[in-house]
Amino acid sequence: MATKSGVNYAKWLRPTADNIIKAGLMGGRVRVLVDSYTTDGAADLLLANSDIIKIGKPLPKGAHVLWVRLISGDIGGDVSVSVGDAEVPARYIVATSIVSESVTEMVAAECGTYLPYEIDVTDEDARDDQILVTVTAGTSNTDAKKLTVIVYYTAD
Repeated sequence: MATKSGVNYAKWLRPTADNIIKAGLMGGRVRVLVDSYTTDGAADLLLANSDIIKIGKPLPKGAHVLWVRLISGDIGGDVSVSVGDAEVPARYIVATSIVSESVTEMVAAECGTYLPYEIDVTDEDARDDQILVTVTAGTSNTDAKKLTVIVYYTAD
């Protein structure tokens, strides 16, 4: 049996100027972003295909997204949404139906994002710092139903 070292453990064990542990990856403080959107039956608040909902304020450059959860009421209709950003609309949660009450958690293997994801803002035209919910199919048709997104991240 051999004892192996994780990448950050090895950096911590033998620190040098070349192998500094990124902020938030060891001893970082976890922060939470919670935001929601409520449909109320008014035409301008119903969800339709290609609609985008901005969630919370943009995350700081260098933040590490640890986990994302989507909680939805019975939105009605045939609505599916993804959670991501302008660069990759399904970075955190791939298109999932929200026609009934549900809780969907980020599954890295499905969306191709390996955690923690570091916010880098490399493309000003398709920023990755603003969490977005994108309607990928359908139209909602019910009154007063809430969609909530919870994001856990570290920034220091």
